[in-house]
Amino acid sequence: MLIGYSWEEKLPTAKSALEYTWLYHEIGRCHLEMNHASEAKQYGEQSLEAAVDAGDELWQLNASVLIAQCHGLQAIFSASVVFFKDISGWGLMAGLRLKVKNSGRLT
Repeated sequence: MLIGYSWEEKLPTAKSALEYTWLYHEIGRCHLEMNHASEAKQYGEQSLEAAVDAGDELWQLNASVLIAQCHGLQAIFSASVVFFKDISGWGLMAGLRLKVKNSGRLT
């Protein structure tokens, strides 16, 4: 299947966990848009793992949203709700950190 094929071609050239995070996420989004929830979820999980390795909270959030959407598409609503609750907490914490940083109280 050629969904996300151009992104898949870039995988061997990725040089960092952050780049892998982005590529896996893009491939997963392609699969999600085509209603291929299982494949999308696999790429979402790979994106999340790479985001954790990179220490990037925003990409952890993006990957988790993708995984939650896949659970919703597969009608696994309890798992989807769990992911969205976690995401909600991350979003609040990221927002608070950003507010503190912009106020000059965080270096």
